[in-house]
Amino acid sequence: VLFRSVMGYALKDFNKAILMAKDIDSIRQSHDTAFKKMVETAVRVKRLVKNPIQGDVELSLLKEVSEKKAWETYSKLDVGKTLETSDLFPLSEDMESYFEHVFVMSDDEKEKKNRLLFLSKVNEVFFAIADFEKIVIQGI
Repeated sequence: VLFRSVMGYALKDFNKAILMAKDIDSIRQSHDTAFKKMVETAVRVKRLVKNPIQGDVELSLLKEVSEKKAWETYSKLDVGKTLETSDLFPLSEDMESYFEHVFVMSDDEKEKKNRLLFLSKVNEVFFAIADFEKIVIQGI
């Protein structure tokens, strides 16, 4: 099941896919609760971003404290390098708070587009590790 989540890598680099699956499995076993929350968050982000959009997030449109914090955490990730599964724990925690306090589908179209753009960027980061929707977690 874990290997299915990294199949995109297998087409490019089979050895990398195996290493990614082992990393995910190790993290899942050693950080069970945090891993479950991360999977839930990654799946939620992916489902909200059905059609990813490109562009720059307008920082002036980030109004809620939790969305500013989530953006700050995202910005600290070195998205140009290969991330490890555990690199996503802080972002996952902040995204939980984000979803508790931010209404993504705002009536304000600029705000809504900006939030979906931010979620598109977060989705790319999660997807760089794995397609978390394909990971089966007991109790979810």
